[in-house]
Amino acid sequence: MHFKYLKNYNTIKKRQLFFCALFFLFFKAEHIFAQIVTPTTEQQTNDNIERVAENGAEGIDYDEFKMILDELARNPINLNRSTKEQLIQMGLLTDYQINQLLEHIEKTGDIIALPELQTIEGFEPDDIQRILPYVRVTGNLNTTHLSFNEYLTKANKQILIRSQRILNEQAGYNPADSAANQYLGSPYKLYLRYLMTYSRKFSFGVVAEKDAGEPFFNGPTKDKGFDYYSAHLFVRDIGIVKALAIGDYQVEYGQGLTVWSGLAFGKSVDPASVIRFAGGLRPYTSVNETQFRRGAAISIEPLKYVRVDAYYSNKNNDGNVAIVDSLNQITDLSSLQTSGYHRTQNEIDDQGSLRVISYGGHVSYRRRKFEIGLTGASTLLSGGLQPSLALYNQFQFSGDHFFNTGIDYKFLYRNINFFGETSRSQNGALATINGLIMSVDPKFTVTVLYRNFSKNFQNIESNAISESGNVNEKGLYMGFNFKPVRSVSMMGYLDSFEFPWLKYQVNAPSRGYEYAVQLTFTPTKKLEMYIRQRFTQKQENVSSAEDNPFIDYLVSTKQSNTRFNLAFKVSPSFTLRSRVEFVNFAAGNLPAEKGFLLFQDFIYKPMRSPVSLTIRYAMFDTKSYDSRLYAFEANVYGAFSIPPLYLKGTRLYLLINWDIARHVQLYIRYSQTVYDNQTTVGSGLDRINNNSKSEIDAALKIDF
Repeated sequence: MHFKYLKNYNTIKKRQLFFCALFFLFFKAEHIFAQIVTPTTEQQTNDNIERVAENGAEGIDYDEFKMILDELARNPINLNRSTKEQLIQMGLLTDYQINQLLEHIEKTGDIIALPELQTIEGFEPDDIQRILPYVRVTGNLNTTHLSFNEYLTKANKQILIRSQRILNEQAGYNPADSAANQYLGSPYKLYLRYLMTYSRKFSFGVVAEKDAGEPFFNGPTKDKGFDYYSAHLFVRDIGIVKALAIGDYQVEYGQGLTVWSGLAFGKSVDPASVIRFAGGLRPYTSVNETQFRRGAAISIEPLKYVRVDAYYSNKNNDGNVAIVDSLNQITDLSSLQTSGYHRTQNEIDDQGSLRVISYGGHVSYRRRKFEIGLTGASTLLSGGLQPSLALYNQFQFSGDHFFNTGIDYKFLYRNINFFGETSRSQNGALATINGLIMSVDPKFTVTVLYRNFSKNFQNIESNAISESGNVNEKGLYMGFNFKPVRSVSMMGYLDSFEFPWLKYQVNAPSRGYEYAVQLTFTPTKKLEMYIRQRFTQKQENVSSAEDNPFIDYLVSTKQSNTRFNLAFKVSPSFTLRSRVEFVNFAAGNLPAEKGFLLFQDFIYKPMRSPVSLTIRYAMFDTKSYDSRLYAFEANVYGAFSIPPLYLKGTRLYLLINWDIARHVQLYIRYSQTVYDNQTTVGSGLDRINNNSKSEIDAALKIDF
């Protein structure tokens, strides 16, 4: 019945002919250039990133994830000489797999060749495929000792230049079409990064960026140039010093309840994603303008199995100014800003309005199957936070100083991996998260996670797994991963949650649940297909204006998504990927909103050609933003796109990758979304007086 949305027969026939023509073009070309090859490192890296994105994890800094994988590809880990910490920082193996690997090496000696991984319990062919570009088993890659000057001369260097812009004119750039508070800069987004690394033991980098609409050597910040600058120097394993960070860096401890500013995966259809693998100190190379520390940090190992970390940070953050005193000094802010945009005069006025000083540390005792840690984190604000008074946020933090402590643990007992963290805020409130991953059988794994965050828990630096923030929430997550045979796998979860106190736009205690299940079938190395069902039910306010305009009441909102995805490798150089997804959204007794997304990918990467090509053509039809659909899109190097698709229209993008020389790559991407029955796209200063939106992206990467 869902196909009632595909009503225009002539339009469909034209689109079918378009797909067939492209298929014929690439199929004929493939017979000329076909070579039997294994996936390239870049292909595997992009596949790993897409796997995380398509499994439902939202809010991820994919640029940072790609940087981690690219560095591993340049300097692979020697599995025969690796530590548990190094394997954890990959982010591609579970605790159980890591311990099985280390036990195997301990009992049988060094791994002779990578195919031997198939004999280790917990390692499936898909798991091995994901890590192949980042590991080795020969040589002594991780024990090289060099002087600082040798690090500089032998290091890999990379320059990345990236630019993008929306081609249509937006209201914010047209004085005649916008309010007085218009964009002060050009519509170009510019990005520049220089990075020098060696064997994951040394990293130095500088990043500069301006967003679209931000001034660039003009306007009120003309002397600044780029809007955002970042730099870091990071070294590892110098005697008892396990890590030293100067400049911009990240801290990750426990399960993210006390302090976590780094890469964090959210809830997804893959149950293994709920456990956090804390990397401690990490260099920062991304462009998120709030989720990092600026200062210095050190990690030392004064005793065997004992690790001590300490950090200090002093930087400016954006805030919404609430009160200014008679001397024009900011005394109070209503909230923190995290967008990083400084395009208008109002946004520039809020830029750097809050100085944040944070310091703390972590002490841990680590064995291969057991670790426990203590965290302390203190934050000082130059101006007090004074959120607007409302019943739902009466327990929210206010003031200029807060201090949090936490205890975290992990231990492996036989085939059960236990993990968790409990954190206490300065007002005495507690938050806890505890879980286990149990391998009932080599083919069947169970995950259980319980969380309980007090309504008055206060911490603006936490980032643990949750439904809607690490406060005022109780939940129980149960997931499974089942692989009855090599070609078939099934995974999914059920998450039940409740909110004991009010929330924003939820004027009473509420509850909900969510489940997802995915069945994947891979009959051959060339063909993979999966079907996924996801359902979510929550409670939200609905106005009772007909009876009483001053009273809202709660209704259940329900959303169901059904997706079928197919990827077929026609040859080593040519891949087809198809997807159809249906959505059904309903709020209370209102009529249900139904919609669909259909797309076809053509991915052509010939072995002997310096040029590769990716094309997507998509059709979508939903009632409103409430029934929007998402699909991960390939983009130029270091950029990623998961746009929301709603209303009715089509979307096309074309990505070209050209290897100009051995160490020089050029990426160009064009995308366009065309809406049916619309006269404008977007709103406010982003409004386009047209029914389409087009964008161009380009990146130049130089390695030397």
